[in-house]
Amino acid sequence: MVKDVFSVFDNDNFNSFSLNVLVWSWSLFLLVTFLSKLMLWVDLTRVKSFFYTLGSFVMDFVGKVEGLKLTGFAVSIFSLFSLILWINLSSVIPYFFPVSCHVPYIASFSLYVWTGLVMSSLVNSWVQVVGSLVPSGSPMSLSPLLVLTEIVSSAVRPLVLVMRLVFNLVTGQILFGLLGEVFSEALLMGSIFNLGLLIVVMMVYSFFEIFVCVLQAYIFCQLLCSYSEDHSS
Repeated sequence: MVKDVFSVFDNDNFNSFSLNVLVWSWSLFLLVTFLSKLMLWVDLTRVKSFFYTLGSFVMDFVGKVEGLKLTGFAVSIFSLFSLILWINLSSVIPYFFPVSCHVPYIASFSLYVWTGLVMSSLVNSWVQVVGSLVPSGSPMSLSPLLVLTEIVSSAVRPLVLVMRLVFNLVTGQILFGLLGEVFSEALLMGSIFNLGLLIVVMMVYSFFEIFVCVLQAYIFCQLLCSYSEDHSS
């Protein structure tokens, strides 16, 4: 059972066909059709407006942190947000390999930005960085322990960032797999009620997963922006 649940993350399984892909495809097709009726992607002007709103949304929280003063930081965060958002949304597509659910891939982004912030801060003022490891007013006897604690807490930041994103998306993928298996069995029973019910449920859950994908991309970039607050001035 464990192997079946987590086999959704094995790339070997994306070469086969089952009723799961049929159920997911129809559910997402109806969901996209419903969204198209809202004229979100029909009018080119609305498409431009959507991406402009997306850019303004990202720049809104980037502009409130110290990282805005760093050259290229705002553009990097916007590009990273767009990339992670697209990767997350692609994992909702049936039988599309869920890249964002794999730690090494997401870790490459968090480690890159976090390391860049640390190195930039050290180059800018290494004295201020070293001094920030010991809070003002701390007892001299506790200084070594405080320094070690600050170093460890800073070093685990990219790991915590990755785990937060991956665990949430992995949970969604597992539930997708379980729902696909359950509803595939219901589909084989040949009941029109079961067929309509499973499509409605998958539509609702697909919409919920899309919301989670957007939210996780936002949290990922928001936390990276908050890390820039520790940059030396």
